[in-house]
Amino acid sequence: MHYAPNASNEDVGGAIPKPEDLRYFSEHGRWQSSPNPFVLHGPHGYFVQFVGVTERGAINKEYEEMLMRLCKIKDAWCLPQ
Repeated sequence: MHYAPNASNEDVGGAIPKPEDLRYFSEHGRWQSSPNPFVLHGPHGYFVQFVGVTERGAINKEYEEMLMRLCKIKDAWCLPQ
């Protein structure tokens, strides 16, 4: 995510994920395919850009220790398997 205060989807060429994409994510804990970037609008808004499997794997490996500690604190913070 990139900080994007008061930016809109139109400003950055973003698109809101379709309801079926969000449903798949909520059921499976991952995206079926990489959705287009989109903006969470507002004065504290963010530009959300999804990474591919390779990038996600590298990030998870780099922060593996921290992710394990978070998972021990609260189950909801555990990454889906």
